[in-house]
Amino acid sequence: VTTTNFTDSASYSSINLRDYSAEVDLPGQAGIIESDHSAVYYNNMVYVINRLGADNITVLDVSDLSTAIAQFSTGNGSNPYDMAFVSDSQAYVCLYEENDILRVDPTAAAGSAAFLTSYHLKSTG
Repeated sequence: VTTTNFTDSASYSSINLRDYSAEVDLPGQAGIIESDHSAVYYNNMVYVINRLGADNITVLDVSDLSTAIAQFSTGNGSNPYDMAFVSDSQAYVCLYEENDILRVDPTAAAGSAAFLTSYHLKSTG
């Protein structure tokens, strides 16, 4: 569960659905979660999509949500909005108010170029 005030703070917590226990306001490294973000779960990983101004995706393993295992940039000023997965090594990231969609490899090492392709979408109207 993530929360934000969209200006200067954000936090995240986890809820164990087996025993309904919660870890609230998890401590973490600086930069894991920014004030404008969303989060996507896929295959035991949490992908924190840090939007406007941060322009990156931080990868967390559900076994340790306080430590980022990877973080990759989506490009300066890209403002990533959401992420959809095809497989462990292929996902698509849509960008807010852009006609481009990024195909990325979410398994790429931290700081490496994770972009595979940028697709330009044309209006059909």
